[in-house]
Amino acid sequence: MKKILFYFILIFGVFTFLICAQDEQLLQQVKPQQSENIKLLTILHTNDLHGIFTEEEFYMIKKEHITAGFIKIAEEIEKVRSEFKNVILLDAGDTIHGTPLMFLHKGEPIIKVMNEIKYDAWTVGNHEFDWGKDVLEQRIKEAQFPVLGANILDKDGNVWNGLQPYIIKIIDNIRVGIIGISTTDTVIYEWPPLIEGLIFSEPIETTQKYVKTIRNECDLLVVLSHLGLNKDIELAEKVKGIDIIIGGHTHNVIENPIKTNNTIILQAGSHGRYLGRVDILFKVENNKLKLSSINGVDGALWETIPQISEKQFPNSMLISPAALTLTQISNSFVNLKERFPAEKIYRIYKSYYEQVLEKLKTEIGKAIIELSGEESAVKETKLGNLLADILREEMNTDISWIDATTIYGKIKEGIIREEELFKILSFYTSQNVVIVKVKGEVVKKAIEHSVSGWKFKKILLQISGMSFKFNPKKPVGERVGEIKIGHKPLDENKYYTLSTTAHLINGGTGFEMLKSTEIVKDTLLTLREIIIEGIKKRFYFWSFIEDRISEDSIF
Repeated sequence: MKKILFYFILIFGVFTFLICAQDEQLLQQVKPQQSENIKLLTILHTNDLHGIFTEEEFYMIKKEHITAGFIKIAEEIEKVRSEFKNVILLDAGDTIHGTPLMFLHKGEPIIKVMNEIKYDAWTVGNHEFDWGKDVLEQRIKEAQFPVLGANILDKDGNVWNGLQPYIIKIIDNIRVGIIGISTTDTVIYEWPPLIEGLIFSEPIETTQKYVKTIRNECDLLVVLSHLGLNKDIELAEKVKGIDIIIGGHTHNVIENPIKTNNTIILQAGSHGRYLGRVDILFKVENNKLKLSSINGVDGALWETIPQISEKQFPNSMLISPAALTLTQISNSFVNLKERFPAEKIYRIYKSYYEQVLEKLKTEIGKAIIELSGEESAVKETKLGNLLADILREEMNTDISWIDATTIYGKIKEGIIREEELFKILSFYTSQNVVIVKVKGEVVKKAIEHSVSGWKFKKILLQISGMSFKFNPKKPVGERVGEIKIGHKPLDENKYYTLSTTAHLINGGTGFEMLKSTEIVKDTLLTLREIIIEGIKKRFYFWSFIEDRISEDSIF
């Protein structure tokens, strides 16, 4: 009986071994063949981060409580990298500015973070020039990844110093061409001295040039664009050979890709609210890679790849980071081992932030009364008057104007700290203060524009050194009645000195008539810096409504 049992076990074991060996042989025959014939590439992308690391910073800028910021995006990047080996990470610009931290360090912290996260390429946006060419050139030198800008040229027509027109990134033998294109609107948004000597060439012609140059050298061709959605669509319509456009500039949340002329167009919102993701499959045919599918559309599905057979393409092209407050991240250092990359990123952030925290918390003055400014684009406000008065007094000009659309919130009664000025004057485009000579007739045109209803704003200026009356029921261009400079009627033939921001003198907020004014002095100081110094000199400050801007239905 024992012998029979022994032989039975022996025969069963041999049979089982042969079956398993046969199955393994079959698996070995199937897996390599499928893996060799299909490759998967995942592209992650960000745009318009505006220097936001944390939710708190986002709230300071946008006055919204939402999940956002680079710290959370970094966690999502690592989750994807832990699952898939072929991952490329790109950014479409407007990255190094927008918060007190970025302002005080001129974008350096976020470049260090991008190095830490290991970005593969970054296209320059218009706001990258907010501190001028020299600062951006330094940030480009610090970047440990290619910085792109095919249509940003020097005066000789060459791609500007430090930038590259394109790269060809090879990953798992997949050749990915990436062309960087930036908006030509930079010449409109930025103060001319900041971009002096630069030429922003036409995007469509430039893209066509480089698509012809590298198309045959690439398995996938991506345009990393800071043009805005409408311009991206136009680019896809007019330039053949682009597989994917990853965009920025207009802050569009594109959950389902836009397809134009076989080009997929993507964009991931702004401020780190989303991480963009696109997955591309390639088939190997005759030892060449052929684009098969983008997110499972019109081609093979993930199920054809054994190692990820249980996974599916994401339903959305966007990843929304899991909610986690800065406090929770900070507290996790005590109990958890260091994880890559969020804690490392937080430490970079913290090392810079601690340098400016003392400055931001410094007491600079005391408000005797509350100064509201929430309705500065609707009517004269106490905060608007204060800001305009300080600017005029510090610059010693006849009149001063503050762009009312850039004033947020209020100053509460009591001690004010420097950080409050970042909240009430959070706007950052071309806000250095300039002094100009302006003719009386131009003053009148500007005041008419300020009450024209531009972009549905009732008024566009908060003013000092002058006053005016207007009738909003009258036709545009005929709404302003009496204008006084000081206590005297406006003389349309006389020249007055005006202190305001470069943004307005450059035609911003619709003030085209100011572009022809004579510049007396460019202070190279921001409005915020001048207001802070003015408050420090006064320490105790207040302001009242003085009927500088008043409605009058009689005339």
